[in-house]
Amino acid sequence: MERIIVASHVAQLASALHAISVLALQQSPQPLRVAVIGEPAFAPLSLVTSLIAHLPASCVVVAGNTSKVEQHALASARRYGYTVEEYSLEKPMQPGNTADALVQSVSIIVAFWDGISQGLHSNATVTARQAGIPVFVIAPHPPPNAPVQNTLF
Repeated sequence: MERIIVASHVAQLASALHAISVLALQQSPQPLRVAVIGEPAFAPLSLVTSLIAHLPASCVVVAGNTSKVEQHALASARRYGYTVEEYSLEKPMQPGNTADALVQSVSIIVAFWDGISQGLHSNATVTARQAGIPVFVIAPHPPPNAPVQNTLF
């Protein structure tokens, strides 16, 4: 079972990286803004590192600072030399400090989901999809009867 879960993560990560690469080429010479969000219980932080390590060099990594995933993404992005933009989501009721502000500022979102939580980040993914922003979810396994990923275009 462990091998199947890892294969699922790798396929989801590869799909997200492919979409990011395509968008980066289309948006060139402007940098592609990639949001990384995550649920507090998401454990394999090595997947976050892998995502960051394989982003096109022109990407800007955008994240909040409220979960282990987001803190790890920001630290990894800095370590790999990416430009980072950190959103403070600790006070979501203040104007400009909402998940919506983060969502509206990016071209694509990669969400690391634990497969269980229904928190702030599920709201961010709904908002992004309604705005036509591609969302890629890295999860233990896809929910029943759900497509692996939404189409990019």
